[in-house]
Amino acid sequence: DGSLSDLQVPKTLLQKASTYCWDLDLATGSSQASKTFTSSYGKLRYEGEGLSKAGPLLLSPAEGHGGDPWSAAEEDRGRFAQVEPKDWHRMRYFAPAEVSALMGYPSGWSLPEGLDVRSQWRLIGNSVNVQVVRSVLKRLFSKLGAEDCR
Repeated sequence: DGSLSDLQVPKTLLQKASTYCWDLDLATGSSQASKTFTSSYGKLRYEGEGLSKAGPLLLSPAEGHGGDPWSAAEEDRGRFAQVEPKDWHRMRYFAPAEVSALMGYPSGWSLPEGLDVRSQWRLIGNSVNVQVVRSVLKRLFSKLGAEDCR
């Protein structure tokens, strides 16, 4: 589903983000919100502020901070931030399985084998959350008087 090297954000993109002072959406294991994942997620070339608009990046914990990715100095910076080059190694893209889980796909669901990571992101990106659609349809069917709407 993507090796760790497939998930690393290319330094050229991080350098561009740094040069143009783009705020990136940084998610952690305890994040409650993030941008949506678009079909541009993981794209190698971005125009404008693409890297900052294509979806969140996962921020791993800083050394010496246990499971907390934010050091004391980082706590107030919020979800959107510019990341210093010394911390670039802590950022990565979400794996396709992580994206599909966040989008509410069942744990047994998967894309066809043989797709590269970028193709998987492209297929999952811009999709709607399965749980949200389920709730909307359930409500709609109940309004229409459907008896069994599992």
